[in-house]
Amino acid sequence: MTTPIPTPETPSRGSLIRSTLIALSVAAVLLVTCVLPAEYGVDPTGVGRALGLTQMGEVKLALAEEAANNSAAEASADSVIAASEAGAGSPAPVGAALDAPSAAAGRVHTTLVSLAPRKGREVKLGMPGGV
Repeated sequence: MTTPIPTPETPSRGSLIRSTLIALSVAAVLLVTCVLPAEYGVDPTGVGRALGLTQMGEVKLALAEEAANNSAAEASADSVIAASEAGAGSPAPVGAALDAPSAAAGRVHTTLVSLAPRKGREVKLGMPGGV
């Protein structure tokens, strides 16, 4: 006895188009109501503000702006350090700057330390007593 092998049922063309349109409309609604307010602080419908997503987007934008300002300041500090290293020839010993009292009180010294992955570096500082 031979029985016919059942063929797997594939969805019809109409059901595929309908499913695709439903998925696209759900994605568009989620984009406008959730993603735009949470990621960019843009809330065209007002739903994001009701859910608290707009505030989250505003905080994220403020943090991104602060990070951009920090990277600009870091780039400026890198150029100053590179210029001072190029002009100095050989770096001054670390202890020499700490032995003599500084004429300008409240001076800020910045040292950038680059670390490779899984590597460490020890940094020692001399602090004058009574400060």
